Amino acid sequence: MNPDSPDITDIITALQEQGAVLIRGYRSQLELKQELQSAIDAGKPAIVQPTTKSMRLFFNTSGFRMMMQEVLEGLTDCQLVIPPNCYGTRLLMAIAPRIE
Repeated sequence: MNPDSPDITDIITALQEQGAVLIRGYRSQLELKQELQSAIDAGKPAIVQPTTKSMRLFFNTSGFRMMMQEVLEGLTDCQLVIPPNCYGTRLLMAIAPRIE
């Protein structure tokens, strides 16, 4: 694991225990927004962790971050739990329903 990457294992475990929706394959921005919003509307967190094959479609970590930021801007009633980034060798982002 990259020494600059925080250990997110505990966060991911907690999200999984809350019934997080895991999104692995490539989705268009619209499809991704719809899937993430659907999870939030159902009261579930969501984890975006592209497969190795679909990671190549983003070209690099910066491309993943930019796309995820654009997707996040279209969502409502959610909070960012794990910012979009490369953790170890995996691109990852997680959101959860906003707690009022």
